[in-house]
Amino acid sequence: MSSAPPTTPALDPAKDIAFGRKDGKYAHISLEGGDKVKICIGSATKPLRAPFGISEPFAGDAATDRRTMDLELKDPRVETWAHSLDEAVVAAGVQRSKEWFGERLPEAAVRAMHTSLVKPPSKAGYPSHLRVKVNVGDDGDKATKIYKLTGPNSVKVGTKGDVKKGALVVPSVTLSSVMFLNKKFSVSLNCDQLMVVPPDESSSGVAVFGDFTVDDEPPAKKARSSKRKADSDEEFEEPSDSD
Repeated sequence: MSSAPPTTPALDPAKDIAFGRKDGKYAHISLEGGDKVKICIGSATKPLRAPFGISEPFAGDAATDRRTMDLELKDPRVETWAHSLDEAVVAAGVQRSKEWFGERLPEAAVRAMHTSLVKPPSKAGYPSHLRVKVNVGDDGDKATKIYKLTGPNSVKVGTKGDVKKGALVVPSVTLSSVMFLNKKFSVSLNCDQLMVVPPDESSSGVAVFGDFTVDDEPPAKKARSSKRKADSDEEFEEPSDSD
């Protein structure tokens, strides 16, 4: 089986992510070896809650396929990782301030321009949120693939309608390039695959990231899917026991 994205505790943004030169409105991000930065957030036993489900598009927004999804950061390890990713982006901004912003800037000035991935609680006692981007369109290359867990190693193909308010999910995401816009800079977490975990499965230790069978596909399509999955570099795999 090909390698899959590590779970959040296994990737150290400060050590494992390389920030490149600015090219127009973007600066490239990769792992130290040059691969894209891909990560699974949460695990089968610790899925994240999406309190609002997948967002609706803003009125008049032409890009109706591009949505967002907020995830509650109740697991301290995931929240710590998310903050460390923000800090790595700020540190890169300080180190490359001359190139990225046209002048040497102190950390306070760079931090003031940075848009954080972590959204602070709206009220005391509520968790922080991590925002990821979801594509609900039909484009196979760009659309987020949504699955519903139905058993230890089986899923059904899902839709955005399965990600209801309060749904428990495990997203597999790709870290975008650094984007510069209106004197601000930020990165995004683009959701490639999303597993919806039923509440009664979230504590059972099911193998969400192992080999799975899509049990509502016709046999011929299922065979083609299995072959594509075997050749893909973006399959789900079982998280390590440390997660």
